[in-house]
Order: sequence, then C-alpha cells, then structure tokens
Amino acid sequence: MLNRIKLGENVKAPIYSREAHDVIDNALLIGPYHKIIITEGNYLFLDRGEWCEIRNIIDLKIYIEAEKGVCEKRLLERHMRGGTTEAEALEKIKMVDMKNFDLIDQTKKYADKVITECYDEPLNHNGSV
Repeated sequence: MLNRIKLGENVKAPIYSREAHDVIDNALLIGPYHKIIITEGNYLFLDRGEWCEIRNIIDLKIYIEAEKGVCEKRLLERHMRGGTTEAEALEKIKMVDMKNFDLIDQTKKYADKVITECYDEPLNHNGSV
C-alpha cells in the first residue's frame, strides 16, 4: 500500500479504531494531492520478510523511544480499559507486548531520527502528552 501511495495512486487505507479495538478497512482515502503522509506502526523498520521493503519506501523514518516501564504501565491501563482483568492484562503484557517491545527496540538503528519521549508532562486518557 505504501508503495502505491508513493507512486501517486489513489489508495483507500485502513485505520485502527481504539474504540472498536479493530481495523476499519478503506476508511481513509489517500490521493496524489497528499504531499505528506504520516504512517505509524511497530513493524515499519523491521528487517524481516516483506517488512524490509517498507522501510525503504519511507522517506523520513522517525523512531519514538519510550521507557519499557512506561510502556508496561500504559499497556496495563489500555488493556484494562478494553475490558480485560488486571491478571489477564499482565499476562498478555509479559507474553506478547514486552516481547514485541524488545523486537521493535532493535529496529531504531534504521531510523533517521530517534526521539526520546519526555515524561515530565501528565498523560491524557490515550497515553499521549
């Protein structure tokens, strides 16, 4: 999809809904008149399989570095807001999310710019400053 966007094609892109906790297909129309496209995702810089190709399509790669403990806290809050118990959330964080964190942390070497997140400001309900 990113390659088609770069080629100037009209593309209907999915978005992720935190409210529905699911992907909404074809929710965003991107056309050749869009000159700046910002995308985000854990695997965009990954050096495995088809992900390698994506990394080379992106003109400016920015990695936002967050402390592991801060991520764990945010994930716990997010999972519990989604209806899981604390025990279930902690298990998922341990077995899935933190393994993912470690994998993705290794990809920052491919970034053009690494931004270290600031923790001095209070967080709003969705985990951003």
